[in-house]
Amino acid sequence: MSRTVDPEILIGFLEEASGYLPAVRDGLVAVRDNPADLSAAEEAHRCVHTIKGAAAMVGLRGLSHIAYHFEEALDELVQGKLKPEPHVFPVLERGLASIEAYLDGVLGENLEEEALVAEAVQSLRTLRGLPPAESAATGAAIGGGNEWVTPYEDTEPGADDTLADLGDLAPPPFGLFAAAAGDTKELDVPSEPAADIPPELLEVFKLEADDHLRALTTLLPATRKNPADRDQWAEVRRAAHTLKGTAAMVGFANVTKLAHRMEDLLDLYFEGTRVATPGEIDALLSSTDAIEDTINGRAPDFAPLYAKLDAALAASPEVPAAPVVEAPLPQVIADEPTEKVEATPDRPQAAETYVRVPIEKLNDITKLVSELLIARTAFESRMAEFQRLLNEMEPSTTRLRRASTKLETGFEASALGGKLGTAGPDDFDDLEFDRYTELHLISRELAETTNDIQTLGTELGHVHGDFDGFLTRQGRLSTELEDKLMRLRMVPLSTTTAKLQRTVRNAAEQTSKKATLVLEGERTGLDKTVLEAMADPLLHLLRNAVDHGLETPEVRRALGKPDSGTIRLSAVHEGSQVVLRIADDGRGIDADAVRATAVARGLASAAEVDAMPVEDVHAFLFAPGFSTKAAVSELSGRGVGLDVVKSKVEALKGTVTITSQSGRGTTFTIRLPMTLAITRALMVQTNQQTFAIPLDAVEQILRFDESEVQQIGREPVLKVGDVMYPVAHLGRVLNLKQSADDTVKRPPVLLIRAGEKRLALVVEHLIGGREIVIKNLGSHLKRVPAVSGATLLGDGTVVLILNPPDLIRASAAVVAASTSQLMPRAAAPRARSATTVLLVDDSPSVRRVLTNLVERQGWKAIAAKDGTEALEILQRGQALPDVVLSDIEMPRMDGYELLGSLRNQAAFKKLPVVMITSRATEKHRRKAMDLGASAYVTKPYQDESLIDVIRQLTRSKA
Repeated sequence: MSRTVDPEILIGFLEEASGYLPAVRDGLVAVRDNPADLSAAEEAHRCVHTIKGAAAMVGLRGLSHIAYHFEEALDELVQGKLKPEPHVFPVLERGLASIEAYLDGVLGENLEEEALVAEAVQSLRTLRGLPPAESAATGAAIGGGNEWVTPYEDTEPGADDTLADLGDLAPPPFGLFAAAAGDTKELDVPSEPAADIPPELLEVFKLEADDHLRALTTLLPATRKNPADRDQWAEVRRAAHTLKGTAAMVGFANVTKLAHRMEDLLDLYFEGTRVATPGEIDALLSSTDAIEDTINGRAPDFAPLYAKLDAALAASPEVPAAPVVEAPLPQVIADEPTEKVEATPDRPQAAETYVRVPIEKLNDITKLVSELLIARTAFESRMAEFQRLLNEMEPSTTRLRRASTKLETGFEASALGGKLGTAGPDDFDDLEFDRYTELHLISRELAETTNDIQTLGTELGHVHGDFDGFLTRQGRLSTELEDKLMRLRMVPLSTTTAKLQRTVRNAAEQTSKKATLVLEGERTGLDKTVLEAMADPLLHLLRNAVDHGLETPEVRRALGKPDSGTIRLSAVHEGSQVVLRIADDGRGIDADAVRATAVARGLASAAEVDAMPVEDVHAFLFAPGFSTKAAVSELSGRGVGLDVVKSKVEALKGTVTITSQSGRGTTFTIRLPMTLAITRALMVQTNQQTFAIPLDAVEQILRFDESEVQQIGREPVLKVGDVMYPVAHLGRVLNLKQSADDTVKRPPVLLIRAGEKRLALVVEHLIGGREIVIKNLGSHLKRVPAVSGATLLGDGTVVLILNPPDLIRASAAVVAASTSQLMPRAAAPRARSATTVLLVDDSPSVRRVLTNLVERQGWKAIAAKDGTEALEILQRGQALPDVVLSDIEMPRMDGYELLGSLRNQAAFKKLPVVMITSRATEKHRRKAMDLGASAYVTKPYQDESLIDVIRQLTRSKA
């Protein structure tokens, strides 16, 4: 197999590998001297592991093969499989000597590579108790010697002189820099990645390939606007060229061949021999997709792609047999060879610029920073207490001084009046000799003590000032550390560009539509965890935009729109949030169709949906199993998707809203926190309980005046500017007993916003804003209404973090409940104490688990062991449930029969029924939905997902 090597890279590798050898040697000596301590062997193992991967990357397969067996021997030594006995170390030392000999001889003429590799591998295999390796296998493992490494393809004529200057680099016998012979149109590569390629090398290749694929996916669509831009084509061609070389090294034959054809075609565009057509650009994009599929383990059909690219090449009037690559790098090598040699020692520094760190390690550091923040909060709390004591000490000192002065003055006056007896020599009068009584001495001592206390108080004040300065600096440093750590976790949206573009392209192809994805704010950073969790929701929204939003080219043409629809994905930072918007210029949402589907599914009555504002109508789209499409396609129609989008967004403490204009398009707006670990919060107090409210949800803080509240219908609202805010008291929303919110004169009111929803939240007291560490409540408390987490104060007090969207929903429920109490009895709707859930399953264990889950939400559970018993319960009419959860496979009457029976009875026609089953096939799902199931949940399921389904289906309950 042919492999390209830059001489500079080779020199850099040799220096790097040589630097590891002393550590390996020291490790072997340490283990030999102290076999009980294997930590030194672990360091040697790490160094050899690095040499193995790097050698394979630069093309020294023989060296990589030796290092592989050396690494395996060290691994067995560390794990205890290979005992550290005296006969082991001479073999390991000879293996190390073989690596040194390879490194010393790789640039010379006297390296007998095959013999060196065979001898080293043989001795290491024998040491590990393995059978001898066949010589042919060893030869294959080192790449057949003189076919593995060839000259760097980008070097120009004259670079040979450079090689001569680089330490008299004469071509070794096995062809390290031998010229490649024959036509390179089809490279001789194996059909699958080589079996002995280390997994670490494959991982490095995938990471590198992702960068090149992202460049191809991003740059190729841009060439449509300016096909004559040579700089742009140079970037595309460079990506294809590098991808071809690295794929050939690892052994992806089809990728190499396809990338080679792509490169040939890109050469023509770069040289100006021909102009790219839209069809050819589409073929290049399809080829890029196929390469990505192959790297990710899928098996696309390459034959049509070969045919398309070959046809494009054949259509060219001039197709050079061996296109000349005009890369900018060669001139540097040819012009200043000596500087290149001098610059090589700096290469390790450049390599240290980027370090791959597992996200788990960043998570560990984040936890430590969180603990540092808690410790700082505790220190601030104690400093505040210190200041309070100083403040209390000052008036006490003043009182003490006043008492001391009064005592001393009173004593002096009494003494002068002759009221106090004095002691002293009789031959002196009072003017000639000072006389002191015990009281006089006490008063003087008291005065001195007062001065000492005042001086001590002054010094303590200075110490407090110094501490405060230290605390301020420590706070600034910890804030900067936190900020830099959060930025380390950030990855730009552009890392998903290739996947997003491909999703839109494939969806458009499947629906016979034309669509263009425009990305804005690609450099906007998101927490890696957040971005990974949002990958699937974003892809689903893009597919929805193509399938549901955009019209076909014919329809768009008739409406006066361009044939190709535009989907715009934008990302922007707003405060401590990231706002994602997915907008299309299609037909918009048919609100009437949504209303009709909601009524047909029993989610609301006709009167209720007619009275709803359009944003509430759009919210039905997030209900489980909701779809306005009659036909089921590969892309949509099953009603599965938007509910998952909403669940994932809310799991990330975010919100998602919909806005739509008929004929103009639809926009999904997603608001997410920039980080899930630390946030700014406003601490408030209600009914002697402290809560934290995220500051990014607080628009403004006012003083509440009851006289400013207006009534719109039964709902109290507060008008601020041109915006109306529904008013709610925090104590009532949280159902706290003996809430005293409204007993405080002019209490604070927080103007809260979550998406498009607003609320004026009245609290008793404001404590202040601070940074808090978000702690998970765990699985048992995960579904507590209106609570998203907890945090710790400096004194160890646990404070609940409130979730603004839940607060707004809960406040609406409180207002509705208050309104229903004020309605005349005749007009009042049927009241229910709690949501009632009928559980139908033949397994006692499942019924018990579901009952516990339902009752933990404060709901009522009714259990039935099969469909027949469920019908008997319903027909007795003792308790009409709000929703039914049913298994499918049960004795006497299965779930399908129960569902069909319910839908045939007028009394139960609109009763929500959720099928819960282990049958996940589309056939079972389709039958349930055809019979009228409200949702279909497969086992095993997440508790919170099932609870979300029940909440959605019972959301219209008064």
